[in-house]
Amino acid sequence: MLAVDPFALDRSLARAAAQHRRFLNALAYGDARDHAFELLPSGIDRGALAELRRAAPEDPFAAAAARWAEFLLVEHAAIAERRAAAHALRREPCVVDQPEHTRLPRIDVHARILADAARRDGWIEAYTRLAPPLSSRRLALFERLAETRSALHGEGSISEHVRAVLDAGNAFVAQMRDALRELGLKNLSTFIDRGLGRDVSAEWPVRLTPRRLAEWFHEGGWLRGLSPDAESFPGVLGASSVLRGLYRFGRALHDAGASSRLPFVLAHDPAERRARSFGALFALLPIDRPFAERRLSVSRARFADYARGLGRVIALGAHLFVLRARLAAAAERGATAYRGTFEESVPQVLGFELPPVLAGALFVDEHGVASLEGLFLAANKAASLVETYDEDWFRNPRAIEELRSELESPPEPPRTPDAPAAGATQLARTLLGVL
Repeated sequence: MLAVDPFALDRSLARAAAQHRRFLNALAYGDARDHAFELLPSGIDRGALAELRRAAPEDPFAAAAARWAEFLLVEHAAIAERRAAAHALRREPCVVDQPEHTRLPRIDVHARILADAARRDGWIEAYTRLAPPLSSRRLALFERLAETRSALHGEGSISEHVRAVLDAGNAFVAQMRDALRELGLKNLSTFIDRGLGRDVSAEWPVRLTPRRLAEWFHEGGWLRGLSPDAESFPGVLGASSVLRGLYRFGRALHDAGASSRLPFVLAHDPAERRARSFGALFALLPIDRPFAERRLSVSRARFADYARGLGRVIALGAHLFVLRARLAAAAERGATAYRGTFEESVPQVLGFELPPVLAGALFVDEHGVASLEGLFLAANKAASLVETYDEDWFRNPRAIEELRSELESPPEPPRTPDAPAAGATQLARTLLGVL
């Protein structure tokens, strides 16, 4: 039995988690100095974490609270490093000489790599030149996070579950190798060009908004009693932007449906594993014929060409998920492991090399393993929904009720050892069927 009041602890962890979210949001607009997250509520400390871990084997609440306490303690220890990395990305003005003379923060240079196709090579060169300070601060962040986790957890190798997800990613890359080779990806510029999906013809929204995406899910009771609070949506640069928007919408819908009857630590997962799977499930919808016909006005005559182009976009995006998962796992072991994994994995996964200085400046997802797992679980779930409810399951009230009812349970997904591998095979089969 816990010595602490579980209700008080749950409230403290919920309050600290909200402060952490606000801290991350504040970093998008400034340096978040003197933020409330700098002072953790009393009772969230190493002593409490040790007590929760002792109780965890027989107490689901203690196990969930321990995950949250560890997450918040690690994040709290890295406030200075995270602030420095965010400043280097978002706030620090940088002189750019080519392809035009200007002063921009690195995040805006990165945005122009995506948006300015005519001068993309020049913007890539500029970003590469500006990358070292950002890379060094991000790697310092990874070092700090790894050191703190080690101090809280003890030294350890990659867990069996993480290894299963990474192995599934490797298997996916192997299954897709010939298809990727046929795309002729020579460098980062061609990867971006083919990955954006500007050439995929459909009635894509000119602008992504919560209302616009909600219109696609007006049937079947998706939004009954829910108000998804999605983060800002990307500008529409191609089909990939819409997939990203659907991913964010799906995650927001998941979070809006979280049970209010459960304690905070049981209703929410710090790694957001199930939320990422829910987002990926929505992002995969446009590859299905009924969704493409009903929501994107893709005729049957055009569907094969449309699916081929969108399949390419999803395939390249999935390869990025694999790369980010490898990098996220390496980040747990610190900066040296991260650099080595970047230099080794970029050519293995993407088929071309990148300057080592971009390690930490490109393809960063600290929760990359959870994101990749979510993608593979979503591929499995989509296949199951099609088998049970047919291809237009996204309009079927029974399918929607099944998915919404899942949100009432704790979000920790079942850790079936072979689930990631099965999802990788399912996703590869789907993509190879349209490419």
